[in-house]
Amino acid sequence: MTCADQQSERIRYRVILLSANGMQVLLVRNGMLLAFPQVELPRFQRIAPHVATTFKRDWEQEIICLFSLASDVDCHAASCPRYYVAQALRCQHAWRGSKWIQVSALDPSEFQDKNEHDTLIACLARLNRSAASGSGPFEQLGWFSQLTAWIGECIAPSGLRLTGAFHQLNASPTFSLIRFETNGSAVWFKAVGEPNVHELPVSQYLAQFCPAFVPRILAVREEWNAWLAVEVPGTHLDEHSDIGTWTLVTKTLADLQIASIGNMQHLIEAGCRDVRANTLVEVVDPFLDVMANLMEQQTKRSPAPLGRAELAALGTHVKGALSVSSNLGMVNTLGHLDFNPGNIIVSRDRCVLLDWAEACVGPPFLTFQFLLERLRQLHPLEKSWADRLLSEYSDRWRSFLKPREITEANAAAPLLAAFTYAAASGVWRDSNRLRDPNVAAYFRSLARRIQWEANRWSSRVGSAEVFTV
Repeated sequence: MTCADQQSERIRYRVILLSANGMQVLLVRNGMLLAFPQVELPRFQRIAPHVATTFKRDWEQEIICLFSLASDVDCHAASCPRYYVAQALRCQHAWRGSKWIQVSALDPSEFQDKNEHDTLIACLARLNRSAASGSGPFEQLGWFSQLTAWIGECIAPSGLRLTGAFHQLNASPTFSLIRFETNGSAVWFKAVGEPNVHELPVSQYLAQFCPAFVPRILAVREEWNAWLAVEVPGTHLDEHSDIGTWTLVTKTLADLQIASIGNMQHLIEAGCRDVRANTLVEVVDPFLDVMANLMEQQTKRSPAPLGRAELAALGTHVKGALSVSSNLGMVNTLGHLDFNPGNIIVSRDRCVLLDWAEACVGPPFLTFQFLLERLRQLHPLEKSWADRLLSEYSDRWRSFLKPREITEANAAAPLLAAFTYAAASGVWRDSNRLRDPNVAAYFRSLARRIQWEANRWSSRVGSAEVFTV
């Protein structure tokens, strides 16, 4: 891969495709030498679907993706290769210059890149270690056969059976996301590892107390931290969705949050993040102190870094907004810190919410702000739509808050949403992550967004007003 390739919108992987028993590997001839097949795919998109599609199209091999494998060579070099490991479900006839070869018969001298033989041996050693230890359930050969057998047993009582068609969206040692077609409704298999292990208990709890708002769970496989759910009919909210659809999503969000009132402790115990005002106020100063350090590390002149005095003033505004939220007597509800169109399925008369790894408990208006942000991104010309959704959402809360309180809550929500989004994940506490220049730059941009929202909010409430928490 050249430097130009690294800066392009596409990325290339060398794929180690193993037979079902791991005894053979698919290689292509480059002159007299051998090499792994290569796949080029768009940067910042899911790897597994592109790898599987390419192998089906170019080599007529149906595969299941396993994991990315780091190279032993200097990965800062311009030519650093990226490896991806997959397993063939059946060793189909090799096409287009490819060939199935016994691993035991290979010699390093046969490879165009001598490092590839070492990489193959390292890959097989990793698979053997995982099989022996039982760790990383999805980096073991044969797990897909176990999965399909289990799914078959789970869906049989409903009169369903697998057709054999599936679509893999995510692959790693501890994460998996696959859609399986049946003779009826499709089903989704999802497994999560660290740091998202809590998504399973959260999803289970939501399916129990508010089944109308989330997918129905058919079965759970505890040892994989995984579950099987029925596919929800409908489409994702997107730039083509009309105002009626956005309104339906708004009402559904409010109704779910209202239904969650009284379940806060159970939701937190299940794994929802605690972003209540009295919890967030404790992280304002530590968070902004880290931001100050990151600002001092900035090398670019523009945009200008925020000074410590500016960040101290910002902290006062954030604490003030938290005080407003707390003093209003606003009930805390279920929320979603990743409330984006990809996590929303809508049909003619129903809306279902997905992917609860970022579930939280806190002021309800925060989640609604994330929805408004997406609306403005997807429909920048529809200025009146935001007002319509704000009215619909506010109406749902008139039984709990006075009109003035709703107005104040809406005014503080953009600032609180920006701060919560930046601070709730805890990534800012990870010094190793912050050493990455891209991560540091991202948090500096988040701090500037928080300041922008703080300036908007303070101009509304009056800069002379003093708040305490």
